[in-house]
Amino acid sequence: MKRFRFPVLLLLFSLLGCTAGRVDFADLDIVPVTEPVEYRYAPVKGKIRLTTEFTSPKKRTRVVSEFFYASELKGDLLQWSVDVNLRSPDVNSDMNFDVATDVEGNVVTRRMRVRDGVTMKEYAPGSEKYLQAEGLFRMIFIPVVYTKLVSRDVISQHSPLVPNSVRNLLRENTETTLLGRTTYRERECYVIRFHDSGESVGDMDGKRIKAKLKGFLLVDAETLAAVAGESTFRILDNGVEVLRGESVAEEME
Repeated sequence: MKRFRFPVLLLLFSLLGCTAGRVDFADLDIVPVTEPVEYRYAPVKGKIRLTTEFTSPKKRTRVVSEFFYASELKGDLLQWSVDVNLRSPDVNSDMNFDVATDVEGNVVTRRMRVRDGVTMKEYAPGSEKYLQAEGLFRMIFIPVVYTKLVSRDVISQHSPLVPNSVRNLLRENTETTLLGRTTYRERECYVIRFHDSGESVGDMDGKRIKAKLKGFLLVDAETLAAVAGESTFRILDNGVEVLRGESVAEEME
């Protein structure tokens, strides 16, 4: 079967605390998926580090998010337990939450159970804690199209590795596609690519802005758990860059 290579098109969201190194896409052999495959989530347990850097003309901020997660199938739903440790110069926060999804990754929980201090509390959709937890979950696990797919098919209209505030600016215009399969560190993975389908316009600090996004992600071929990836976004005001974000995701040992 013919193989092809994809160059690294991105810088990435920062590496504070990330010792495993970036994925070098130029060295990955990506095999096109020509026979349709079912693309859905399965029970899994793992941990991954996402390091994010925001750069503006006046400030640079790095945030390290470590995700520890486990899911099990109960009926036709996946029950997830997620711990997230957030570290930055300004914030040190630990969050634990439970969420239920279908095998396509759609959140079906009517209330999110979030640990607030030593107590587990339930929060309704739309509440600040619920949205914060869901936004963190979406950085690693996105809803997907549950159907049989081949290379170049659209997997999702959502993007991983992107903070919730930026995702809102993009207004869900992101298109995520299946590139193919690869072996990464002796592990069979799907390679997905995501990018905005044009310039999205939104409000930030009272200004009309445009946001652009692109990235790659490797996911486990059996569970769809994120393995490694990179992404970058830019926010512009009248063509002038006012904020840049870069991210690197890598599984933790």
